[in-house]
This record gives sequence, C-alpha cells and structure tokens, in this order.
Amino acid sequence: MDWLAKTTDPATKAALDKEGLTNFESIRDHVKAHSEALTLCWEVTNGYKHCELSGYTLHVSQINHADLSAASDPWHALTYRFVPKIRTNAGDNLSALQVYKDALSFWNNFFNRLGI
Repeated sequence: MDWLAKTTDPATKAALDKEGLTNFESIRDHVKAHSEALTLCWEVTNGYKHCELSGYTLHVSQINHADLSAASDPWHALTYRFVPKIRTNAGDNLSALQVYKDALSFWNNFFNRLGI
C-alpha cells in the first residue's frame, strides 16, 4: 500500500486526499477495515518477509517438486495437483485463489469509487 501512498500522480493524490487517505497508515487502516482478503494478503506478505518457520526443514528438492509449472504440451490446459490454501489462526482453510479474487475486487471497487 506504500506504492499508493507514494504516488506522484496529481489526480490520484487529490482523490486520496479527498477521502482522508493522506499517508501509508491511513491507507493501510482503511484497507484492513474494509477488505478481509487484503488484510490476509498483507499478513501473508509481512509473515513471508519478517517471520521464520520453526520446526520445518525445507530442502531444495522439496521446493523443486512443487507442481506449479505449466504442462509441457502447449495444447493441453494447465493442471495442478493441489489448490493453494491459506490457513488462518482460527483454523479456516481459505482458497488462495478466492482470496486473490476478493482482493482484486476490492481494489477495482476502491479505484472506481475514487475515480482513478
């Protein structure tokens, strides 16, 4: 969200100012209050940047075996052997794809509402 707070586009800056979103903290707090999906994205990103997994040893071979690459035949649809999930502290398993779609929908509505 710092990318939005640091915008140099005058129209974007004016629209944010009009909403009282004048700095990183106000934008972050607004997003966290209005989008559960973006709150989860923010927590996952911060966790990835600032936390360590304890009790797990990841080896290169384990990471390389994740099936995230496209099939070798370009005429076949992409298939995956798993659905990425986000597990919350409350024990919920959320589809990462649905969280992404909800986050994208929030930003789309946010920018449309502000006219930017």
